[in-house]
Amino acid sequence: GVAHLQILDAVWPRSKVPLHRLNFHPRTKDDRERNLRVVRQTLQRLRVVEDAPLDVEPIARGGPQSFTACNDILRWLHAVVQRNCPAVTRRYDAHGRRRQAQTRQSRSSPMGAGLKDSPSDRWY
Repeated sequence: GVAHLQILDAVWPRSKVPLHRLNFHPRTKDDRERNLRVVRQTLQRLRVVEDAPLDVEPIARGGPQSFTACNDILRWLHAVVQRNCPAVTRRYDAHGRRRQAQTRQSRSSPMGAGLKDSPSDRWY
């Protein structure tokens, strides 16, 4: 869900894609489902959901059975990017946008102190 929403944020940067609503470290199926629901709501708000093959359950479940569902949504997102803004990958600062979202989370959440950097978030 995080990567999917960041792709939408890259294509529609001024549309207020809610990166701050994501769990950047989903550990459970419920966390992944919550993230994918945010993606679906964003697609609806952007009015591009009509043909989006976002099948939340298999993607959230993970494992080999989710490959087809993941592949379908990624192919669809690639087509959306190519159709709307093919040069976006050269100028989108994914790490910076994620940092902004995490900062906003930590300010607005009473448990924000728990959102510290994990070793996997750091760029060496």
